[in-house]
Order: sequence, then structure tokens, then C-alpha cells
Amino acid sequence: VAAIAVASAFAGGAFTHFIIGAYDIPRTHAAQVAQANSMSTPQSSWTAGTTPQVFQTDAQWASRPYGSGTLGSDGAAPACLTMALAKLSGGDAEGFVAVASWAQANGYAEGHALLTQGAEELGLAVTPVCADEMSLRAEINRGRPDRCATAAETFQVASSFVVIASIDEYGKLVVHDPLSAHNTDKHWTFDYVIDASESIWSYR
Repeated sequence: VAAIAVASAFAGGAFTHFIIGAYDIPRTHAAQVAQANSMSTPQSSWTAGTTPQVFQTDAQWASRPYGSGTLGSDGAAPACLTMALAKLSGGDAEGFVAVASWAQANGYAEGHALLTQGAEELGLAVTPVCADEMSLRAEINRGRPDRCATAAETFQVASSFVVIASIDEYGKLVVHDPLSAHNTDKHWTFDYVIDASESIWSYR
């Protein structure tokens, strides 16, 4: 649904300039090597309806500047938005570096702004979700990716963002934490995720 609007938004000159200027032959080779050892789901494997794993700490991009730090330290929001876009558009969605570059170029390096106003600017409908099991379950069952702003000392020491990907066969939530493969591998109860959340939003 959002693919045309997203593609149009990414066509701007600032974004194109960043991509052209960012890559030289040595960096391209290094990125290829890093991607071969990546913990993230390769973009070539993204399919609509499935949330890929995108880790901001992945060696292929973790050291890239972002905000006041790097993607590895501060890239949770663009990683979550990338996962949401990929679930909705599959392999046609923009990759993590492209989303982060667009966010930075357009003044959306701050997490909440990117995941609300920024997502809308990219053509997504962004809807707040009530923090209760019935509301959250309904959004997941509709196939909509849900992002959760998490409180400090829940998924991470500091507040952060995660994507709620699906519900497993035991009724637990599959959560993709861009900062933690361990948290991503572990499945979570509705009560824990709801209690940990400061806000929940769905995308379509």
C-alpha cells in the first residue's frame, strides 16, 4: 500500500547525493564482506507479511554516523521503521541505511518523530494502539507491524524501540529488538510487553 509513496519520498536529491557520495570501491567491498556475515535478514529475502530481523549493531553498518552517535548506538528507530516497511512491502522496501539516511536528511533523527510524523511522510498510516491484550492482538492479527516504545530497564537499560512481529503457537509475542539478538530470539508474554511499553503504534 505504501510502496509508491515511499519510493517517491526517497527520490529526493539529498538522499541520492548521500548514497552516491557514501560508497567508494573499498567501502563497497567491505559492506559485501560484512553482509555475508550479517545477523540481519538479507534484504533479498524480505517478503511482504513477514517481519525481517534488522539489527542496528550489525557490523555492515553499525559504525555509520547517525544523530549524535552511530547507527549502532542510536539507530533503533530507523531499524524499527525499516522492519515495518519491509513487512508491508517486502523486497520493494528501502533498506536500513537508506531509511536512516532519509531520516537524518529530513530532520527525523529523533526516534518518536521518525516513527510517527516521519512514517506518515513516507506514506504509512500510523495508528496508536491501546495498551491492552485485546487491542494489540487485533492489530497483529490484521497483519499490521506494531512498534513499541519501551521503558528503561525493560528490554534495554535505557528506553528504546522494538517491533512486535507476530504471535507464536504458544500465544507469546515474537518481538524484534534491533539492539539484541537475545531478546529477539526470546518470546514474550503480552503482559510483559504491555507493561514495558510507553506507547504502541501500528502501521499500514
